[in-house]
Amino acid sequence: MILFVVVSVIGLFRLVQSARALPDSFVLVLNVAGQLPEISDSPVPASGFFGQEPVAGLQEMLFAMEHAAADERVKEVMVEIRSAEVSPAVVQQLHRAISHVQDAGKPVTAFLRGGAEDADLWIASACDSVIVEQGSTLLLDGLKAELLFYTGVFEKIGVSFQAAQWKEWKSGVEPFVRKGASRESRAQLESILDDVYRTYLDDMTVKRELVDGEYEKLVNSEPLMNAERAFELGLCDRVEGYWEYISSISGRYSENNGLTAAEVLVDAGRYVRSEGLYGTSPDSPGIGVLTVEGGISGSGNTPSDGLGSGITEDRFRVALDAALENDNVRAIVLRINSPGGDALASANMRRMLDSARTRKPVVVSMSGVAASGGYMMALASDSVFAEPLTLTGSIGVYALKPVIGDLGKAVGLEREVIARGAYADAYTVFKPLDDESFSRFMEAAGWVYDDFILQVSRSRGLLPEEVDRLAGGRVWTGRMALEHGLVDSTGGLFDAVRAAAMLAGMETGVLPPVERYPAPKHMLELLFEGGIGTSVSIVLSEVADRFFYAQGLLDHRAGFMSDVGPGGVQVRADMPYMIRIR
Repeated sequence: MILFVVVSVIGLFRLVQSARALPDSFVLVLNVAGQLPEISDSPVPASGFFGQEPVAGLQEMLFAMEHAAADERVKEVMVEIRSAEVSPAVVQQLHRAISHVQDAGKPVTAFLRGGAEDADLWIASACDSVIVEQGSTLLLDGLKAELLFYTGVFEKIGVSFQAAQWKEWKSGVEPFVRKGASRESRAQLESILDDVYRTYLDDMTVKRELVDGEYEKLVNSEPLMNAERAFELGLCDRVEGYWEYISSISGRYSENNGLTAAEVLVDAGRYVRSEGLYGTSPDSPGIGVLTVEGGISGSGNTPSDGLGSGITEDRFRVALDAALENDNVRAIVLRINSPGGDALASANMRRMLDSARTRKPVVVSMSGVAASGGYMMALASDSVFAEPLTLTGSIGVYALKPVIGDLGKAVGLEREVIARGAYADAYTVFKPLDDESFSRFMEAAGWVYDDFILQVSRSRGLLPEEVDRLAGGRVWTGRMALEHGLVDSTGGLFDAVRAAAMLAGMETGVLPPVERYPAPKHMLELLFEGGIGTSVSIVLSEVADRFFYAQGLLDHRAGFMSDVGPGGVQVRADMPYMIRIR
């Protein structure tokens, strides 16, 4: 009861705060920190426990910048950057949004707080001026890909894996069956890293007006520097204390308005909520943006289903149905930021979208990653947009079967089996598959792969053999995918929204109203709907994120074995890695 009362008070306070009217003149603030989510309430709204303030998601920032360009009350924009861990495609989206505000004649300032790294400075480089916090350091040591292999660790405790891999580029099985990267895995990682690194160097050179080759030389010779040295090298425009800067920027507008300094600094999330920049009205047709973020999984029955990372079939179906039933939603933009996941769930969601397309146009907007099962969903659309550095493709599947017989023996576990049927005990986790059973295991994964190839062939107008040459698990950047015909255009969320509006016969001169799906929920809604179990889940989730995941002690992706099928087998349409710049 105490917990419920405390959370209710916090929720009511937040509702009141977000409803406050905005001042006549203010500074729009974007807080770019950590792993920036696609939407602020995915997977769980920031609750503010332990002093953590709600942070706007990427989509909210994009909408805020889009509207701020024409909003006379927004005098300038401040991008506060701190330890960003974002994908290269997210950097590109932020750059485009910043340019849109600059084109309207409004200054954009980046303030780098704490120890800045490559991603922080890359994002900041798009701004008119870059300020580095006094006393901080910059670690500009370039980009790297790091792979971990668990085979040796599992061997020590008596656990092994059998893998069905379709095909050689689908390297998701490698951490469990190899002790080093395959030639194919290493080759595609190097190709992607080259593309990202080249874009990073070019952006820094052009935007900071450096001599060609100067920044790369700096990365290779002087990776660690203090703020003053960064100023000497032209990487920032000045060095200043954070609170001194906040006082100066807010003071320019607070004195005339009779407001406090804090009141003229408006967070992007509050700006979007206060202005109703999301949401269709009864007499105003619009576009539904349905966001798929994180891992894709099958339907579940737990009370907290949908609160965790990723999206389930059930949650997706409910959101899609809501968009279809809303008469004001004339078309749907499927916003994908997912590496894939359960192959069957991905295929089911694709079929749902195929059915939805008979009622309303569907356009895909790929964010940081839309690969494997995420790419499979993109096939059920009228048009596909990707960022130049979106990670996509990974057309392939794999399945892993754990074998824990040696572990059982080591701990003294005895097993006696009475079976009826030739294969009743063939797929147990206590022994490896024999040759015949393993052949069937491979064949089952191959069925999914063949269907994947067929769906790509039909959607993209390519011959199956052409798709197979592009598939086998290979990961492409959006720029590469466009060259191979796997996507239709390079562009961002608003390009996809305007394309959807055009397909729906709507006016495309201005950005149409947008309705978010799944619909965002306030903290109080989550608590009332889920009861005490959900309340505790929310608190525990934040505790885990704060004290475990944030410290790198647990890996969300290691949980893929929690939803396995018979014999511990689950067929995955999942990209084997994520790339974040930090």
